[in-house]
Amino acid sequence: MSTSSSDAWTLGIDFGTSTTFAAHSHSPGRTIASIRLSHDASTMQSSVFVESPELVDVGAVAIDKARANPTGFLSAPKRTIAQGTAHVNGYDLPASVPIAAIFRSVIDRAAAEHNSVPPESLVITHPESWSEREVQVLLDAAAAVGFERTRVRTVSEARAAAHYYTRAKGLRSGSKIAVFDYGGGTLDVAVLSMNDDGSFQVLAADGDVNNGGRYLDSLIREWVDEELSTTHPEALAYLRSSARVEQHYALADSITRAKELLSESRTARILVPTGEGQLSLELSRGVLEKIIDAPLRHAHDMTAAVLERAGITSAYDLEALYLTGGSSRIPLVAERLALLGPITTLDDPKAVVALGALTAAQPVARAQRLTDVAADSGTNGRTGAPQKSHGAPSSNALRGTRTPHRGKWVAGFAIAAVIVLALGGIVWLTLSGGDDNSVPTESAEPATDVSPDGPATTKEEVLAALPSQFAQDLTACEISGETTYGGLEIRCDFLDEAASLAGTDETHRPHFFTVSADPDYTTSELAAMRKGLRESSMAETNELLENNARTAAAAISNNELSTDLKYSNSETHVSFQIFSFESSEAAKDFLKRGGFLAD
Repeated sequence: MSTSSSDAWTLGIDFGTSTTFAAHSHSPGRTIASIRLSHDASTMQSSVFVESPELVDVGAVAIDKARANPTGFLSAPKRTIAQGTAHVNGYDLPASVPIAAIFRSVIDRAAAEHNSVPPESLVITHPESWSEREVQVLLDAAAAVGFERTRVRTVSEARAAAHYYTRAKGLRSGSKIAVFDYGGGTLDVAVLSMNDDGSFQVLAADGDVNNGGRYLDSLIREWVDEELSTTHPEALAYLRSSARVEQHYALADSITRAKELLSESRTARILVPTGEGQLSLELSRGVLEKIIDAPLRHAHDMTAAVLERAGITSAYDLEALYLTGGSSRIPLVAERLALLGPITTLDDPKAVVALGALTAAQPVARAQRLTDVAADSGTNGRTGAPQKSHGAPSSNALRGTRTPHRGKWVAGFAIAAVIVLALGGIVWLTLSGGDDNSVPTESAEPATDVSPDGPATTKEEVLAALPSQFAQDLTACEISGETTYGGLEIRCDFLDEAASLAGTDETHRPHFFTVSADPDYTTSELAAMRKGLRESSMAETNELLENNARTAAAAISNNELSTDLKYSNSETHVSFQIFSFESSEAAKDFLKRGGFLAD
């Protein structure tokens, strides 16, 4: 649909994991402003309720309908992009379908401010590390609401934020800026350099798909449960067994509000529903800072690593360390990052990406491709090793080394790791409760060698990397997504007679698993397991198993409901995860029966 030049306007959409923002402008250089997306805020919850593929509600309406039918609720459609499919309310939908509903709502609300004239074009943001396939999901969603490819531009969130900073402060050619985007669902860090034409070159980037505001909220919820267990055990019992869906939503909302209030106040209150009304817990900023200390340390370390890969050796090398995203308003965030660069914030940190998207007129000048980097650095281009001064950053830096973060960092884990190394064998590390056990074992050889030069890119290559006896237990294998390094991930069902699951209790029998054969992803997962980043904060015990050569590891998290297993092997490049074992012993038996760990 075309509009006259006098009516033409552009809509920028920052589709986030937790919330969505939008901004509009009549033309480049004209005034850019945020758009009110709900009755009381410029933001909209990125949540949907799927009644059917043709009827999808969004935002506050979706949350309201979820109270009556939680199975139709999808709290974070952005997280379904990796696998390409959203499973909700009995439907398997392309990931673009719920996202299109959000885009439609944003477009309609924005058009209301332009006499119902729709935008001439869209600018949609995305994480710097996303693959073309992931970006294509956004383009598919835009096409579904009437915007063909020629009317849509995509801009990385880091570049959009850098453009907004330039619009407000101005930058000289060659200036470097770091963007620390701490949103509701994820943390993304990037270092950019301004080119002569005003565009930006991305020097290095990284992201953590699980370290965001929602994760911080989950840690506060754990604190609430701990407080209730000692002061109001009856209230905790009510929450766990009798509380209604809307009461859980109300508690989650109270936690988020308290966290945000503590950015300005020293204390805040969390309202906890009970069977007889509600009670109030006081949370101080000091206690909050202790609760969220581990993820903020992780954020600091990730930022320091990105700066190093970008060649930033001093805080004076940066024009600004620009904090964006709602979670960046927590005072401790700026305190932790202060030594890394000159901290800068502008306006509402939640809105700058949508505003900056409209000023991002030129494409980012990408650094050299993987093969060029390998030639310059003398490496295989996949190790993230420092580059020569004249070379481009590694492809890992450009794509982002995603480091999913769950659970708590356990005090004394480094000491335990030293003990493992000293013994030189396989040791089960019980990180919280339970007994220690030593199980000498070796990892099995793959059925077929996998090329060490890159990830498996077909189903056949992934299956060939598995132990041959285990591959016979699988059926209905389908592509489910990609690893964060671009390797293929597949999902397979277990045969009813699967030998690897022999003797498993039918009520706790896993029915499927997801697997990849990607050397970089496996290396990342092994490092994360050894650092304790794959342990579950909700588990009664977290156990780590490694072979004598330290080429394979399995992380097992056990709680009263189920036991979950994650496994990675640097020789075969296989990584997988399986949920819902009956016990830790059942998970260990599976590893042995499947040929992943020999007797």
